[in-house]
Amino acid sequence: MSSEPSRLQVFFTVLLGYGVERPYKRYVDSFGLTGNEVVLDYGSGSGRIWRHIAERLLPDKGHLTCVDVSKVWMATIQKRLKKYPNVDYKLGAIATLDIADNSYDIVVVRMTRSLMGEVFDGVFDKASV
Repeated sequence: MSSEPSRLQVFFTVLLGYGVERPYKRYVDSFGLTGNEVVLDYGSGSGRIWRHIAERLLPDKGHLTCVDVSKVWMATIQKRLKKYPNVDYKLGAIATLDIADNSYDIVVVRMTRSLMGEVFDGVFDKASV
């Protein structure tokens, strides 16, 4: 199974995301972000979550790292978040990336089980990120 979506899948996923904006906003509100946090979002995909996170982080204090295994989604993320200077991007599976222990205040992982396969169990070994 390829982890790369087609252009049509990207288009419809982004479009449909606008219809469920409110639940994602409430979900991010539940994090209680003050703006100073360092956040890792794994499985950033179309970006319904990270846009709300990036809006809440202070440009000179908070930071968001978006991680995805898909080059297509990564290009989508970079295009849609270019106005946020405090965002960086990592392409690859989280268990294989060079991420220092205790380097993030919040780690968001959702809707990634099908992409992670056997690596899924290893992610929780990195719970101290």
